[in-house]
Amino acid sequence: MRYQERRAVVGSAVAGGLNNSELSRVKPAQEPISRKQIARTLALTDFGLVLTLAPVAYAVTSWNGSLTGFSAQLPLVLLAAVLTVSLCGQAGTYEPRKVNRPGMTVLRATLSWVAAALSVFAVGIVSGSLVFGWSPWLAGWFGAVLVSLSGTRVVFSALATRWALEGRLGERVAIIGDPLMVRRLSGRLARSEEGAAQIVGLYSDRSVGRTSLGAISGDCDDLLADLRTQPVNAVIIAVPEGEDERVAALRERLLEAPVDVRLCPGGHALLDGGYSVAETSGVPLMEVGFRPLAGWRRVVKEIEDRVIGLVITLMIAPVLLGIAVAIKLDSRGPVFFKQRRTGYNNQLIEVLKFRTMYIEDNDADGVRLTQRDDPRVTRVGGVLRRWSLDELPQFLNVLRGDMSIVGPRPHALLCKAGGKYYRDAVPGYDARHRVKPGITGLAQIRGWRGPTETERQIRKRVEYDIRYIENWSLWLDLKIILVTAFTGFKSENAF
Repeated sequence: MRYQERRAVVGSAVAGGLNNSELSRVKPAQEPISRKQIARTLALTDFGLVLTLAPVAYAVTSWNGSLTGFSAQLPLVLLAAVLTVSLCGQAGTYEPRKVNRPGMTVLRATLSWVAAALSVFAVGIVSGSLVFGWSPWLAGWFGAVLVSLSGTRVVFSALATRWALEGRLGERVAIIGDPLMVRRLSGRLARSEEGAAQIVGLYSDRSVGRTSLGAISGDCDDLLADLRTQPVNAVIIAVPEGEDERVAALRERLLEAPVDVRLCPGGHALLDGGYSVAETSGVPLMEVGFRPLAGWRRVVKEIEDRVIGLVITLMIAPVLLGIAVAIKLDSRGPVFFKQRRTGYNNQLIEVLKFRTMYIEDNDADGVRLTQRDDPRVTRVGGVLRRWSLDELPQFLNVLRGDMSIVGPRPHALLCKAGGKYYRDAVPGYDARHRVKPGITGLAQIRGWRGPTETERQIRKRVEYDIRYIENWSLWLDLKIILVTAFTGFKSENAF
């Protein structure tokens, strides 16, 4: 039976039409393979390729095929391997649901390797470990890894597609517990975008009339019997909250079988939203809220901001100087305008902008939003606002650590939409302050910039801000930066 047919059988079972003997036809001839397993193997393969292709390229490009002197390059090679895997992970190339989508992952893996290689080459040149005389092996190593990263993704994609057609891609799970929760959980698993779970049986832990159970046609004894004849990876216990003795009894019975036993922690686990399990002092707890940028993700974001921010600041330095001169010649007053705005964790920051209004009309708290043909705006200021050039000094905020290049735009303290303060207009407004504010963001490249005359305008901005926070990746940041660079500076809504 092909993969699509198996999914159809499981779907009809979830709807309430098949018994366990019919569900048993879904089992594959061979042991299943999980997408997570494939993704982890791909990451290890990438790491190994970067490490092993370096000495191979060195030997091939040397005069006598010797590795003499290569040992001095090992730290840089190891750094390249770590960076490549980290950047590929941040770019989403190891996400289980993408293992059979080579078109999406090859480009991201290529860009990740280019970024890692450039970083390592820069470190090597600065430290003196690399010299131009070694360029042949560097070129060979770079090219070999580039081709290999693309090739492995095509191969893994082909394997994943084949295993999916054979019905081997994904865990085989059985669910036991309260009939209502069992059916709800099976439906949730069947609708999952991951497509990783094959439901092989639905069971009740209570003796009730089988005619009232719909798709459920067995109890715990039936489950244990089926576990001895069918390949099953895991059994999920699904019971309402507060049924600790019921859970303990089921767990004790299921420990008789060689399967993973997992617990669906109550009905709230079936609600939409992100959940995971974390440990605190060895105690497993359900995590229902997340710090958006923690651990390695925070390090990557900081490196991105400081490195790209410094490069861009140096590149635009002549432009900054030219704008500063134009502002001084156009009207009296300082070049920069400092405005208090809400930053990370609701802390106040001073955002730098080029002054675009007459000095007597500056509004530090944003009480009065700028309007089209606003008389407070100077001639030079109008041009700067139209092209968003007044925002360029915020790269200094990035280097100072107050802001990021990409993130939710910082709002002035007293801004309103539809006559309401932003916090009153949008429930959960402050959730956008869980990360540093940015010079540009997802809302800006999607067209939600300019005035906020209605509540809908600010709600759409916040909606995209939250979407960015919950889906952050290095790849997403680079995409937003590129879109901003080519299309994001000029807008009809900027004045």
